[in-house]
Amino acid sequence: MAEGVLEGGLATLFEVVAPVAMMALFLAEIGLADMEAIDYAKRSWFIRGFSYGVVLGANGARNSYVFDKFKLEEGAFQNSWYPDQAKAFQNAYHSGLLKGLAYGRQLNLAESGKLMKILHAKVGRWSPEELRNWDNWGHRAKIDYYQWLAAEFRGSFMAPP
Repeated sequence: MAEGVLEGGLATLFEVVAPVAMMALFLAEIGLADMEAIDYAKRSWFIRGFSYGVVLGANGARNSYVFDKFKLEEGAFQNSWYPDQAKAFQNAYHSGLLKGLAYGRQLNLAESGKLMKILHAKVGRWSPEELRNWDNWGHRAKIDYYQWLAAEFRGSFMAPP
């Protein structure tokens, strides 16, 4: 009789514990997938910031210009899936921006000139005459210029996140 009770007790225990354990594993997998998605988004923001930094640094942009035009407030990083991660995304972007800026500034004149020439050719939006008249460009045109070059740099020279 005791054996039957023990077997019945273990069977009942297993019937209760197994679904709970499976649910715990399922929730852990969801949590890991969530963490992977957040990490992917952070890498994406870092790469975006880095690409802006490289082209700004290679083109000799001043710190005041970079921080005035390309430093983004936390609101720019709002994400409906991960609203609590805006600050982390902002930090990833700004970290990439600073690292890219440092890298772009390390290029010598020949290297930065070659990089800009390659990017200009790939983007193909501006004539040599337009590029020579940089000082006459408006604020929005200069930001568009850096956005196009940074996007091309990401697509041509950086691995996906």
